[in-house]
Order: sequence, then C-alpha cells, then structure tokens
Amino acid sequence: MAERILLIEDDRELGSQIADYLSKAGYAMTWRTEGTYPVQSDFQGFSLLILDLMLPGVWGMDILKRLRTFSDMPVLVLSARNNTSDKVRALKMGADDYMTKPFWPEELIERVR
Repeated sequence: MAERILLIEDDRELGSQIADYLSKAGYAMTWRTEGTYPVQSDFQGFSLLILDLMLPGVWGMDILKRLRTFSDMPVLVLSARNNTSDKVRALKMGADDYMTKPFWPEELIERVR
C-alpha cells in the first residue's frame, strides 16, 4: 500500500503538478486548496504533510502550530516565502523541512523520501 501524503497548496496548476509528480513516484495523494484549522481526524492515515504558507483561509504557520498540539506527523513546508526568518520560524514551530518555490521536482521527491 502506498504511503499517503496530504498536500495543502492553493495554486491549482502547481498543486496539480506536485500531486502528479508524487503519484508517479508511488505516493497516494490527497490535495486541499484552502487552509482550515486542523482537527486530529483531518490528518489520520497520512504519513506526511506538504504545506504551503500563503493560503486562503488559515495561514500555513497557524496550521502547523495547531497540528503540533496533537501530532508529530512530518511536515515539509513548500513556500514562495524565502526569507530566513520564515524558514527559522517554521522549523522552530515543528516543521521537519522547508523548501522554497520554485523547486525541482526531483528534489521534492527525494526530500519526501
């Protein structure tokens, strides 16, 4: 059975590309386009969250902060925000990795692995 990954990315073209890359790499993808305050049941069964920060609805940092109150699921932040303070803040809040956009699909797949 393929590992399940939850992608939260509001850019429809990019989200579709990411889901396609990772599906072809053997992962089962679920893709959401808006940020909502997470509840534990939203994340059950997933082995990784790929999280954009600039989302409609709830900001990605707030999702990460709330998620860490009930889960230690790995989180890879994938964001156009490339300043050091955002990276450090996300890592201090519990992100396991931080990639900036634009990115190479091969690098994303390896970081997911």
